[in-house]
Amino acid sequence: MITMVPKDLPAKLNELISMAPQDMTSTLKSLIETSKDSEYKLRAGAERTQCAVLRQTYVCAANDCLRAARELQIQITQLGEEVALIGSTSGAVNRGWAWLRGALVGNSDEAILKECGTELDLAIQRYEDALDELLPANVRNVLDRHVQDFLHNRTQLVQKQDPLNSTENNSQFAM
Repeated sequence: MITMVPKDLPAKLNELISMAPQDMTSTLKSLIETSKDSEYKLRAGAERTQCAVLRQTYVCAANDCLRAARELQIQITQLGEEVALIGSTSGAVNRGWAWLRGALVGNSDEAILKECGTELDLAIQRYEDALDELLPANVRNVLDRHVQDFLHNRTQLVQKQDPLNSTENNSQFAM
C-alpha cells in the first residue's frame, strides 16, 4: 500500500509543535518592547551626536527597529490580539539615565556610539533568545530577518567607531 504524503506536511508539523499562541504573543510583545527601546535609544543618539555621519547611521538603524516593531505588531494581530507600539519602563529609565549622564559629563560621540552599540547588542541577544523557542516558520523568518538587519546596523556602528577612535579630526566625521 502506497501512502501519499501531503506537500505541506513539514509546515503543518511545525505549526503543531510550535508554542501556544498566548506564549508566542508574549514573546512577540517582548520583542516589540525591545525594538521600540532600541529605536528610542538610537533616535536619542541621533539627536545628541554632533557628527552628521553618525546621525544618519543612527536614524537608519532606528528606522529598522521601528519597522521590526510594526512587523511584529502585524504578527500579533494575525493571532487575534492587539498591541501598542511602546517601549519598556526599563528602557525609558535607561534612556533617562543616559540623558542625565550626558548632561553631567557631556555627550561625546564615542560615548553615544558605545551606548547605541550596546543597545543593538541587547536587541540581537533578545531576538536570538526568542529564536531558541518553538516558533512557526513564518514568525521565525521574520525574526531572522530582523536579527540580520540589527547585525548589519551593529556592523555599521563598529565601522564608524574604529575611525572615531583612531583620530578626532577624521574628515569622514566632519561636524
